[in-house]
Amino acid sequence: MVELPSGTSRRSAGWEFRTVRWLVRHPGAMVAPSGVGAALVEFGPHLTGGVVGSLAVGTAAWYRGHPDTFDAWAAPVLRAWRRRWTGAYTGRRLTNLMGSCGLTKTHHKTGEVLVPRVLWVRSWSPSIDTVRVRLVPGQALRAFSAVLPELAATLKAERVAVEQGKPGEVVLIVQQDEPFNRVIPAPEMPESSDAVNLRSLCLGETELGGEWREPLIGTHHLTAGAGRARTPWSWRSCGRSLR
Repeated sequence: MVELPSGTSRRSAGWEFRTVRWLVRHPGAMVAPSGVGAALVEFGPHLTGGVVGSLAVGTAAWYRGHPDTFDAWAAPVLRAWRRRWTGAYTGRRLTNLMGSCGLTKTHHKTGEVLVPRVLWVRSWSPSIDTVRVRLVPGQALRAFSAVLPELAATLKAERVAVEQGKPGEVVLIVQQDEPFNRVIPAPEMPESSDAVNLRSLCLGETELGGEWREPLIGTHHLTAGAGRARTPWSWRSCGRSLR
C-alpha cells in the first residue's frame, strides 16, 4: 500500500466543492430559498406571495407604529444582515478588502491565497459594526493593528479598532459614521433637590437618540472628556458634544 503525501498539491479545491463548503458554513443562504421554493410547490404562488407580502407589510407597520421595539429588536438584525451580505464582509469584496490592506497570506506549499474569514457581524447601532474575524494560519492580532487606518479608509469608515477575540480570532469595531455631530441642550436646572432622582440621573444622550441615565447612589463614576476630542464612547454629554 502506497501512502500518499499530504499537503503537496499546488491545486486548490474545485469551485463546486468550495461552493458546498460555503453553503455548509452559511446554511441560511440555502434554507431561505429552499423554503420559498417548497412553499411555491406546496401551496402555490398566490398563498406564498400573500404570506410574504403580509410579512413585509407587518414589518413596515412595526417600523412605523412602534419605533422603540423595532429599533431594539428588528433593526439590529436587519442592519447586520444587510451589512454582512451586501457590504464588504463577504465574497470577492472581502478578498479585495483584505488583499488591499495586506492581510492575506499565501500557503507555503500549495500557493493558495488565504483570506481571513468573517464569522459574524453585529450592528446594534446604526454607527457601529462589530465584526468577528477568523485569522489565517501564521497571523496574529498585530497584523490588523498595524493597518487600522488603511482598513478605515478602504471601508470608508470614521475609524476602526481591533481587539483580541477567542484564540485564532479578532474582533473589529467599525465606526461607520460620527453619531455625535451636534450639541444637545442641557436640561433645565430643577428648582428643588426633591425633583432630582439620584437613582436615574439624565447625563446626556446615547447614539440611538435616547436619554443616557445613570444611578449616582451606591456606585462610583469617573467620566472625562474634552471639547472636539474624538472618542469611541457611545454617548454625548448634555450641553456639549464630545467629538
